[in-house]
Amino acid sequence: MHPIETLYLKYDSQQGITEITGIHKKSLVKCKPIDIIDFWCLSCGTSIEGSHNAFRHHLDITQKLPVLVNPVKMIFFFPTTSLRNSDCIWINSNQIKAIDSSAENAKILFHCGRSLQSDISVRSLKLQIKRCRDLSEIIRRHHEHDQSELPYFLCDQS
Repeated sequence: MHPIETLYLKYDSQQGITEITGIHKKSLVKCKPIDIIDFWCLSCGTSIEGSHNAFRHHLDITQKLPVLVNPVKMIFFFPTTSLRNSDCIWINSNQIKAIDSSAENAKILFHCGRSLQSDISVRSLKLQIKRCRDLSEIIRRHHEHDQSELPYFLCDQS
């Protein structure tokens, strides 16, 4: 399944299978979600490490780092918990339409009409979405102003 059509990745640690829930279908694959995200990144010429470095550099965050899977289409996936937690779900931030915050934990409503009951708080979910939007905006501004020149402090001044 293509990342743009994927809503979320959910791992079943008992069976070692990831459920890929998409707009139109579900698929099961025998690997971890991070392996799927890594494959998607490498297919677009990026990496999980590079994406994490960008989030650390621009937003000064170190935990539950989202991943920019496709920098051309600005497709971001973010984890709901620590990657060490087997209950971690990777959510495509671009597919989120709204958050139903009527309960303690958020219900995520997707553009296609599907939903996902989350184990994370509304506050944590909104923070993850904001992080993805913030980095997307930073990258957009960077490209608009062609800020690809090296900062003065990295250049040899001799």
